[in-house]
Amino acid sequence: GILIRDYNQKMRDTRQKKEELVRTLNKIVRMESFQDDFYRKPLEQMLELVDDAQRVLMQPKIKK
Repeated sequence: GILIRDYNQKMRDTRQKKEELVRTLNKIVRMESFQDDFYRKPLEQMLELVDDAQRVLMQPKIKK
């Protein structure tokens, strides 16, 4: 019972953090300062990768 409760809590926490990340990235993408393709494209790619936290973290390190 305790393990299930802890697992469910971690799943809720993960879902909330993912939603927060999506909201933050959407907010940044809409900012006028980041409309240049240099910023916008990597941010949009991060939005596409939100289901894979490791890939989101790697995205800023990728040079194009």
